[in-house]
Amino acid sequence: MKLTSYQYTEFHGRPNEWKISGMSLGEINLVVGKNTSGKSRTLLSIVTIAMLVSNRLRPLINSGEWDCTFSEGADEYHYHLKGLKNVILEEKLTKNGIVLLERREDGTGTIWNVSSNSEIALETPPEELAVVNRRVKQHD
Repeated sequence: MKLTSYQYTEFHGRPNEWKISGMSLGEINLVVGKNTSGKSRTLLSIVTIAMLVSNRLRPLINSGEWDCTFSEGADEYHYHLKGLKNVILEEKLTKNGIVLLERREDGTGTIWNVSSNSEIALETPPEELAVVNRRVKQHD
């Protein structure tokens, strides 16, 4: 699976907002720019989302919003994550436009169950990512 497009915003709507928009990635990428132009910060934000979704980093997100598109063969995955003050506000994963996982700020949402070919409810602690959390709401 490879990252094909990337967007990131930190401190949205504040004077210290920092943003990467419309970054397209290919097989080999070269990041160039003047000193203090954001090259290292860009790479760090990519490493951070990779560590978060691989469950190698606890999601302590002061402020951040990621939009990532990945490709694997003919399939395209889109992952959206927004966090503020260590609470996950939005999280959504789609495959070829079909929603596989969607969760709200309170940690509730749905996840696609391949076995039953239907959505099932999920409940994840508000400070944890649903994409790596295995808790599913069993009943109401």
